[in-house]
Amino acid sequence: MTTIERTKVIVEKITDLTGHKDCVYTIKHSKDGKFIYSGAGEGWFARWNTEVYESDKVLAQANAPIYAIAENPQKNELWIGQKQGIIHIIDTENHQHIKAIQVSQSPVFCIEIDISLNMAFVGTGDGCISIFNLFDYTLLYHIPLANLHANLKNIRSITVCQNKTHLAVACSDQNIYILDIVNYFKPLHVLQGHTNSVFCVKFTPCGNFLLSGSRDARLKVWNIKENYSLHQDIVAHLFAINDIAFSPDGNYFATASADKTIKIWDAHNFMLLKVIDRMRNQCHFTSVNKLSWDKNLVSCSDDKSLMVWNLTFIPPQNN
Repeated sequence: MTTIERTKVIVEKITDLTGHKDCVYTIKHSKDGKFIYSGAGEGWFARWNTEVYESDKVLAQANAPIYAIAENPQKNELWIGQKQGIIHIIDTENHQHIKAIQVSQSPVFCIEIDISLNMAFVGTGDGCISIFNLFDYTLLYHIPLANLHANLKNIRSITVCQNKTHLAVACSDQNIYILDIVNYFKPLHVLQGHTNSVFCVKFTPCGNFLLSGSRDARLKVWNIKENYSLHQDIVAHLFAINDIAFSPDGNYFATASADKTIKIWDAHNFMLLKVIDRMRNQCHFTSVNKLSWDKNLVSCSDDKSLMVWNLTFIPPQNN
């Protein structure tokens, strides 16, 4: 049997970013990579400078936990989703509050902005997706998705495929919904297989697969070219998979888990390359909630901190 040599990953922890007073639920690199934005349970929305990895300023202090952040770089705007179902839109250049939108009476768990489509996709705790026009903030569509009989209906993650034809939605009813963007968000597929809430979905940069992570601790790979058939089912973590993030070059991805670890994977063959944990790398000591990957990988956690990681990849030598 031929042994497949794996890429070696060298992990260097650059720094801890502290200052939040509660669990940090969401993080996002700015489009230009100069800043990291973070939102936490105490309602602080903070900005961190990536040149020196220090707190730049608290951009907003809200009265409810912040669960989602998205950027519209064309208008220098940030969309911030909160527990009470409100989105706040902030002008990052002039540091002004532009608008507040009451999307739902349930929490805003995810926001995905696609500039080419001129749309913001918002997922809420009532199992619905609200789609807004980026130019004037008007509501274009409001789509109930979750199974009516499910105990949990949270929309936890939304992702747009590379050719802008499909939208994938992760839901706490254990399903993943594939919608046809071109045909006014007509439902195409309901992907079933997870046995608990689906927390994250991401299309691979190559455009051939969809990845999903769930509270059932499994990472599933769905083949887009074969009508989203299940390509691979991986027991990836001990507890819930909270997020998936791809490296800028698309060759690798990371998973964040409630088991306090970050795992690094090969995006081409889905092989595990590295485990970042507390014992070996001084990783988080509670659940890792979100990831953002630009020049460096950044993670956030229930331990109230962000951590910055430098990853060096050494491909196997060809004999």
